[in-house]
Amino acid sequence: GAGTINLSATQCSTKKDATAVIINVKSKLTKSNYTLQASADYTGNPITPTIQPGSGIPTPKTVKYGASAATATTTAPTAVGSYNVYISTDATDSYCAATNLEIGTFKIVCAAVIKPTITATSNVIKCGDDVTTNGSFTFKKEEGLTYTCDGGTVGDGTVTGITKAGDYILTATNSCG
Repeated sequence: GAGTINLSATQCSTKKDATAVIINVKSKLTKSNYTLQASADYTGNPITPTIQPGSGIPTPKTVKYGASAATATTTAPTAVGSYNVYISTDATDSYCAATNLEIGTFKIVCAAVIKPTITATSNVIKCGDDVTTNGSFTFKKEEGLTYTCDGGTVGDGTVTGITKAGDYILTATNSCG
């Protein structure tokens, strides 16, 4: 912030030699000192955006994500949405330390819609098939899709708990929204 610096110089001898006063003024970091990756496609996994400091600018030691600096966490975001990004840095010879400096917004966006293809790999249930008590079947699970079944419990590539004969519909939807 703005302020006043009081300086004094003293003469060291009667030869009127001046004493040099060296003032080291450090700059305050701003979000313009950093380039933040604007967005990334949804993957279902945590995504850490790229943060590029400008030339001579300190590298962030902590990165947080959230609606505000007070509620932000160091956990990288996973879900589709917009996340404010806050950094903290150590002080350098040229720059003051930064704490929870907001450098911009990072977005996780839906990639192109994934068209589901359900490929059953065993115990294929077809229209009219009888299903025995606690029947089950497996299918190829594709990344980015969420599966539901109208009559069984969907696991990681399986449907179990089918307890009566009938037709069952396994539905795959785009997890990204």
